[in-house]
Amino acid sequence: MLYHHLENKNILYSNSSDNISAVLGPTNTGKTFHAIEKMLSYDSGMMGFPLRLLAREVYDKLVIKKGVLNVALITGEERIVPKTAKYFVCTVEAMPKNLTVDFVAIDEVQLSAHSERGHVFTDKILNIRGKLETLFLGSENLEPLLKRVFPKIKVKKMNRFSKIEYIGNIKLSRMPPRSAIISYSVNEVYEIAELVKRRHGGTAVVLGALSPKTRNAQVELYESGEVDYLVATDAIGMGLNMDINHVAFARMSKFDGKITRPLTHSEAAQVAGRAGRYKNDGTFGVTLGCNSLSSQMVNAIETHSFSEIESVLWRNSDLDFSSIRKLLRSLSMRPNKPFFVLSPEAEDEKLLKTISKKVDHNHLNLLWDICSIPDYGKNFDDSHINLLENIYKLIIENGELPEIWSNTNLDNLNNVKGELDMLAMRLANVRTWNYIFNKKGWAQNSVELSSRAKYIENRLSDALHKGLVERFVDYKMARFSKHLKVNNDLIASIAKDNSVMIEGHYVGRLEGLNFINEVSKNKEDKREVLRIIRRALSYEISNRIKLINNCKDSDLSFDNNLNIYFKDVCLARLGKGLKLLKPKIILVGSELVNDRDQKILIKRLFMFLNNSICEITDPLSNLANNLDSGVLKGISYQLRESLGVIKIDNVKDLIQNISKSDKKLLNDMNIIVGEYFMWYGPLMTRENIEMIWKFFQIFNGIKPEIKYPDFSKPVYFKNLPSNLLNNREFILIGNYIYNFYLIENISKYFRRFANSKKKFYLNKKNISFLNKKFSLSFQQIKNVLTFLGFKKDKENPVKYSLIINSYNKPNIVVRSKNLKNSPFAILAKV
Repeated sequence: MLYHHLENKNILYSNSSDNISAVLGPTNTGKTFHAIEKMLSYDSGMMGFPLRLLAREVYDKLVIKKGVLNVALITGEERIVPKTAKYFVCTVEAMPKNLTVDFVAIDEVQLSAHSERGHVFTDKILNIRGKLETLFLGSENLEPLLKRVFPKIKVKKMNRFSKIEYIGNIKLSRMPPRSAIISYSVNEVYEIAELVKRRHGGTAVVLGALSPKTRNAQVELYESGEVDYLVATDAIGMGLNMDINHVAFARMSKFDGKITRPLTHSEAAQVAGRAGRYKNDGTFGVTLGCNSLSSQMVNAIETHSFSEIESVLWRNSDLDFSSIRKLLRSLSMRPNKPFFVLSPEAEDEKLLKTISKKVDHNHLNLLWDICSIPDYGKNFDDSHINLLENIYKLIIENGELPEIWSNTNLDNLNNVKGELDMLAMRLANVRTWNYIFNKKGWAQNSVELSSRAKYIENRLSDALHKGLVERFVDYKMARFSKHLKVNNDLIASIAKDNSVMIEGHYVGRLEGLNFINEVSKNKEDKREVLRIIRRALSYEISNRIKLINNCKDSDLSFDNNLNIYFKDVCLARLGKGLKLLKPKIILVGSELVNDRDQKILIKRLFMFLNNSICEITDPLSNLANNLDSGVLKGISYQLRESLGVIKIDNVKDLIQNISKSDKKLLNDMNIIVGEYFMWYGPLMTRENIEMIWKFFQIFNGIKPEIKYPDFSKPVYFKNLPSNLLNNREFILIGNYIYNFYLIENISKYFRRFANSKKKFYLNKKNISFLNKKFSLSFQQIKNVLTFLGFKKDKENPVKYSLIINSYNKPNIVVRSKNLKNSPFAILAKV
């Protein structure tokens, strides 16, 4: 064996520092590489790292160099310790104190000032030594304190290989390739990753909670160049060496377990320092609304100048297990040096206080070890406390955890279905079980259980990686986006089926004159695509404009919303113009059409529009040419202005002066004079009425389009917008709208009674008939009778008598008591 057990001593601080040295400097200085090479120069050694992921990365490298039988990995969740191991790679928390090796190195020693983990780093700095050399790696701002603790320590400073420069805010759409975007919560990382996917095609995701297998797969996704972006937490700040050119902070604050606080200068530098690996300079900045960095922080990061660490966290590790009271007292013992500060109550201490109230105290060593089980799941409930309590009781009762109980818990986690959050939660819980099974003597058949837990972790890791890729990577879009950024001389082409290709990449299709982008949603990419295809397809677009310009009107058409089509391709929509029948033409999808061709196209479409309108208006304009009478010319003018239908009241003076011969001429020309309306028969087709109705809506800015009502029956006034009720062919009676044709038919029926009897009886027979023929309710019949000039007999409530001539009525719209202040009161004056 290459190591043996030592006495468990608690060295507060060492006077002997002859074999202690430190290599200090910022990120990207080669400190870790230096330490590994130093360790390999000895026959045996041990290194402690701040992250399981980093420990695993170094372990894998050493296995390649020294062989699997010579290297051990010791972390909370993994324990690979061959009997012939010479070199031990550990997380700092898992570094064994009872191991004798020639060389010991502890990485990121400045974390001894960390509010939660600091006391662990301080304990290992003070109490673990290599026989021949002990080496500390970390930031320069810990140097003064290290020299106070170890007066003879040898300090070597290493300079960063490359420079980093602050370049301010960059929009996500303009984020350069090989960028890492940093946030400090899982939910925010996922949200940002979604945005990056939409704009750039995809991103890798790195979180501290990922298993090594998932992390490595995500890193490989980025390092291989399949995606050009990485969204991560500060987990990338600890030794993950990746090809990152730019680091963008989306947030400059983090939750430290108690409060959300701003990042310190050194914390920000640890992450920003990932930009610019080896001798390649890097940049850092902010994005997504993050406030710009202060000049002090920028200067500190660029020059690697940080405030001196004046004290570190400390907790007594020489514990008294004779009673729970003495154990808690020994944990709260104060240090006797001013540069050591008693650590705040840690999670294991809180768990001890809680669980000790529920269980016996006969095995305090075991209880304390169980309280050190990390809460990887962080469910913020009592589930972790309950688990630890059950573990303690089961070990006390059975000597070890029953295999059936352990397997049942693993069964609950052996499920690779579900959302990312669910997979990550199961993975976190498996990490807890890995930690438990790696504790010697805790679980029955621990070797097999550990192997099974590792198998489940691998399954969940693969599923999580697959889920991350499916959610945050669009390979097709990512490859195309990358292609656009590196080549400015790309060639576009169009196939017979209108598919558009750029250098063999399908990017969309041409629908008429409109390019349908089917690859990148990034505005920058879309702009670049349009630039390329505009150049390549200019000839094709011009040919299509010529074809439209020379086409027959029959090749052009309107849809139900009066959008203009060339065959089956939409070219333009209509907008509000200065007049009802003079709408604007607004081209649709004209990005590829140059200014000259746009003018040609608009001119042709205006010609079609005017021709279509003239089909309605020309017969009205031609009426005056066939009329000699001044009265008839006046009537024809009014009909033309009101598009074929007009209220009689508006031409009352003209009608009263009309001769019998003029009446006959009007009749011969299909101009119908009713009781309340006059209209030009040939124009009042359903097609023409509906088209003019749509022009009214465009002119009044009504969206979405309202279908022309069914006027075979009255329409409730609230079912139509008020600015359409003033239309030329409508009358408001009570609360209901009647169009000209309906009210004229109703009037004709009532007049038949009036001409013969001058009275109308509102009996059951007549009510039933009117309801069937005109869909009139009882109240509507009463309102219509009043409108037509009938008055109810005071002695006989069902008897109505005609008392006035329709031409002499003061107006033709009845004012409703409920509509005094409504828009419809205005209609009474029309």
